Amino acid sequence: MLLFGNLNVVAQNIGCFSVLSMTRYVSVDPGQSVYTALSDGSLDVIIGTSASCKAEKTAWSFTYVLDGATRGSGSTTLNGVKFNKGKTSVIWTVTNKDSGTVHELTKFYVQVEDK
Repeated sequence: MLLFGNLNVVAQNIGCFSVLSMTRYVSVDPGQSVYTALSDGSLDVIIGTSASCKAEKTAWSFTYVLDGATRGSGSTTLNGVKFNKGKTSVIWTVTNKDSGTVHELTKFYVQVEDK
């Protein structure tokens, strides 16, 4: 479960795409060492809902880099990614497939703790 609490939430926007720059606190049962990201897209790039944003999505690729308690990289979604206990930074990058223009979206953190 993601707990947002009383945090200052800031969204970094690149055109139709944004990421909330805040720490996501995630609780796991005692004895568990990892949290598996849900398939709800809550850790992914937020894409605007207008028709033009939906059309623009196909012109861009999305990649992420993880550093800290969990290290790695990937593309498109964090759904199913396993986060180790501790603090992990997540940086999303969007790249225009035609021009090669790269935009780094703001860094946020996933903090995995015992319940």
